[in-house]
Amino acid sequence: MNVTIAQDHEYAGNDYWNWRAWIDGEPGDLEEIEKVKWFLHPSFPRSVVVSRIRRTGFRLKASGWGTFTLRAEVHCIDGTVQTLRQPLKLTYPDEAAAAKGRSGRPLTSGATMADVEDLTNKAVEQGVRNVFLSFASSDRRGALSVRRALETLGVTVVDDSAISADLPLELAALNLLTVADATVAYISSELPSAFVAQYINASVRSGKPTLVVTGEQLGPIAGVPSEIPVLQLDLSDAGAIAAALEPLVATSNSA
Repeated sequence: MNVTIAQDHEYAGNDYWNWRAWIDGEPGDLEEIEKVKWFLHPSFPRSVVVSRIRRTGFRLKASGWGTFTLRAEVHCIDGTVQTLRQPLKLTYPDEAAAAKGRSGRPLTSGATMADVEDLTNKAVEQGVRNVFLSFASSDRRGALSVRRALETLGVTVVDDSAISADLPLELAALNLLTVADATVAYISSELPSAFVAQYINASVRSGKPTLVVTGEQLGPIAGVPSEIPVLQLDLSDAGAIAAALEPLVATSNSA
């Protein structure tokens, strides 16, 4: 049986999309399927959805602003199960405009020392006192080292632990990002959490100073604008972390 996940999407505005996914294959192959169990990102109110409607390709309908890897368990009539995975793709109506971001600055040029200086100048102009720290749950230990260093610099750090339980994860996190003066993302892989990448891009589009910190030697980071400065730090050296982050929060105690 040769089947794949197919999808399409519609941009609804304000960085939000309506999207659909279905199982694509020859009619004979689809006839062998009893049901499809879809696995969405855990932040969805219903993160597991079962479809038995063969005539629609076992279609799934959803909406949101974050990309992630969509997984489907294809349960066949003969009892066999096939697992399919497909990165969810969400694009803007005008990708050329989206590539520049709302701030109007290109997001595709390589990061240089000028970008780092620009980040520092922006922080000085805006006065950074609150920092949104974004990280995947698997990176919590490394992110804690970054958090402690930021706190020694006198800034308030907010992360997903401050998210209210009465709001969807993605909306609550965006609210936190909105009230923060800058964003620091901790990443340990060139394939970061899709939601961390979304937070980074949202921060850039809003014109906030944005920085990526890692303890690893990384190449280009998927989903992260190449202009964003990436600091590779020794996470065991708290003083070095604080020194590296100090330009970002240079004015936090001056007012």
